[in-house]
Amino acid sequence: MTWIILTGIAAIVGVGAYLFHRARPRKEDAPVYFCRCPHCARKLHYRAERAGRKAKCPGCKQTFTFPVAPTEQE
Repeated sequence: MTWIILTGIAAIVGVGAYLFHRARPRKEDAPVYFCRCPHCARKLHYRAERAGRKAKCPGCKQTFTFPVAPTEQE
């Protein structure tokens, strides 16, 4: 009886590990842009979909807006 319970637990753990570590489908590889925080000049990177949105600098905790991507300015 005990071996049935242990086998069941091992199966559940195995399936959980597989689901956690399986390859997830990648989003489209959006371009990554770089900017500097206007307050502390820390170099930051962001994806194209974040352009024009507000963010908080992880260094100085000040709020700023990511610049519009160069291709969208034209």
